[in-house]
Amino acid sequence: MALPISALCAVLAVFCKQLFLPVPFALLVYLLIAGGRWPAMRYLLWLGAVGGVLLAATLYLAGPARLYHCLIWLPAHHRWGDASRLVTVINAARNFIRLSMPVPVLLSGCAVYLWASGRLRTGEVRALAANRCVPILLVGVALLPFSFAGRAIPAGDINSFSFALFFLTCGLTVMLADVARSVSARRLAILLLIATTIPLAISEEPLAFDIPSTIKRLPQAEQEIAFAYLKRHPDGAYFPRFPLPHYEAEHQFRHYIFGMADRRSYTAST
Repeated sequence: MALPISALCAVLAVFCKQLFLPVPFALLVYLLIAGGRWPAMRYLLWLGAVGGVLLAATLYLAGPARLYHCLIWLPAHHRWGDASRLVTVINAARNFIRLSMPVPVLLSGCAVYLWASGRLRTGEVRALAANRCVPILLVGVALLPFSFAGRAIPAGDINSFSFALFFLTCGLTVMLADVARSVSARRLAILLLIATTIPLAISEEPLAFDIPSTIKRLPQAEQEIAFAYLKRHPDGAYFPRFPLPHYEAEHQFRHYIFGMADRRSYTAST
């Protein structure tokens, strides 16, 4: 049951967010390396079956024209943050490195330790792939270009990095657990985590201490005010920056302001 469940989760991830598109392919490559041709073929069939069923259901519910416009045409016409796409991607990569520095540093340290201890020196690729951190890290690395692209567009933000960084952090956690088998290595791993966590905790301290006051301010939040107004006056106003209060109060989606701006600019350019 592992293959069909994995295929279902991988395809659903892509349907949730297009940036997850490399996930099924990364898992397929890993299975080909670790398990051989036949497990990879079975997984490919499951991916095709699950993807076909979900795509057919989505086409039936949304229609091919709307699906093509939202999933293919609109992302293909997104502007880039700079005139040069290469410069834009490089700037996004630099931003990612600055924000995620502890993760690649610890990953490199663990890899050096595993190599020095002889655990990574085997020439057998399948033996290397047997390390349980490998599939998680492989997915994280595969998501890096898409994370950079998500940050590179004008409306992109640093949360686009979370797609790759989540898997890289999980893979790092598993790798640290594998490294910390001996007492000395365990102490080293704990010291590395502490040395990384303390500066991050200090830098985020103001945000943590502001949580109680933030909770007290929730009744006066803009979205809460919009929701209360729409409950009292259904269809009486339009809040272009807050589609969620419209859905919660009126049970229907309204156009988001960035979506309208994108459609207008793309229509004008074509």
